[in-house]
Amino acid sequence: MNNNCGVCNKPIKDDKSSEDTVICCNTCLKKSHLGCLNLTRAETKSARIAGFNQFRCTSCKAKSKERSYDATPARSAKDNNKTAADKNKQSLSTNNPNEPAPTSIPEETLRSFTQSLLQLQDAFDNMKREMCAFTSALNSTSEDVEQFRKELSDMKKELKDLDRYKAEVVDLRAEVLELRNELESRQQYKYLKDIELTGITEHQSENLPQIVTNLTTKLGISMDPRDIDDIKRVGQKTSGTDSRPRPVVVTFTRRAPRDEMLRAARVRRGLTTDMIQVPGNSRRVYVNEHLTKSNRILFSKARAIGSQLKFRYVWTSNGTILMRRTDTSSVLRVTSETILDKLLNQQASNKSPQADSQYS
Repeated sequence: MNNNCGVCNKPIKDDKSSEDTVICCNTCLKKSHLGCLNLTRAETKSARIAGFNQFRCTSCKAKSKERSYDATPARSAKDNNKTAADKNKQSLSTNNPNEPAPTSIPEETLRSFTQSLLQLQDAFDNMKREMCAFTSALNSTSEDVEQFRKELSDMKKELKDLDRYKAEVVDLRAEVLELRNELESRQQYKYLKDIELTGITEHQSENLPQIVTNLTTKLGISMDPRDIDDIKRVGQKTSGTDSRPRPVVVTFTRRAPRDEMLRAARVRRGLTTDMIQVPGNSRRVYVNEHLTKSNRILFSKARAIGSQLKFRYVWTSNGTILMRRTDTSSVLRVTSETILDKLLNQQASNKSPQADSQYS
């Protein structure tokens, strides 16, 4: 076998060092140096990857192309004449008068078919217009839905704010009630040295200090004039012969004489105006603690309900309203109308009365 390079014709060494520099054509089996083949870097890399005998030289590639061109058969003149004859035959067969002509469509059928097509076109146009109207309505509805969602979102936000405002209102009401109670307690504390006389007929030239002196004498107590700080009528004066007289408030300098007068008045009940030398029709005279306006209204309601529910005692002590059903029952402390309403509801439901201490 020839061991010379197929390009430079120089001998090729048969050792392992020449495996990467020598390649063999798999067609003519000629060996060649890679450097002698004038291959590009990419072709050289591809040849090395393909292997020693997986390469075709330039001469073998050229011979392969020549054989492929020679293998294509050339069309002869006979074949060309045959093709032209076939075309002429096909043309004669098409123009043959003996063949039947295509069947013609009746004019009425065409007219009917055309009318049907027009009707179908009109129906399609109507459907298209309806579809456009439906699309427009759908778009409008979508806008309405979007607007509704926005309004609903705003309403939810307003409701959340409203809930927060309600909570604030509840807190404010509780604070206001607490402040009112505190103010009421302070106002009532100022009246701890006062007593209130009701039922004394009012006259233009009345002498209130003398009336109070007559009252203390009738109650069996001696009162030092220095213990009394002030005597006056309170409230707005009303006109008319049947109008109730305004109450008389006596302010003491100390609580001791005031408490003594209240104890004596509880023992000597049934005092009237003629007993203390007050002119005019005889009236019942009541000696009580001086209460604030709200406590006075509450005390009046407590006495009315106590009489209705047969409470034996309804009185006040240092501005506090107290009730007792019997001599042995517990004392009920009335601080609001809610307690009185519970008593009425209990009576209306015909339940057995429980211990009065539950309302205190």
